[in-house]
Amino acid sequence: MMGVLARLDDFRGLSRFTTWAYKFALLEASTKARRMAWRHRELPRPPEDWLAMADPDGRLDRCVELELAGEDPDAHLPGLRAHLAGCLACREEHQSLRALVEGEAG
Repeated sequence: MMGVLARLDDFRGLSRFTTWAYKFALLEASTKARRMAWRHRELPRPPEDWLAMADPDGRLDRCVELELAGEDPDAHLPGLRAHLAGCLACREEHQSLRALVEGEAG
């Protein structure tokens, strides 16, 4: 009931008020039930497995190793540079990995 009252300004009058309130209450209830169902669940894999899944074949690791060794990653890993240019998530992971490795080496 409080949710309906809080969203009363959203009612535009395109349907009967009772229809709008019923749909709103149904949506609110289903959202809360879904959140409650997931509240105490745990991921089935340990965190180190999730890190391996982000770069399963180790291409980013190899790219950073090649860069720090002064070699051209494109010669060994064709297409990776183009992918990093277009994929923000992978580019950020590459930059973070490189900063981490440079910090450990320096």
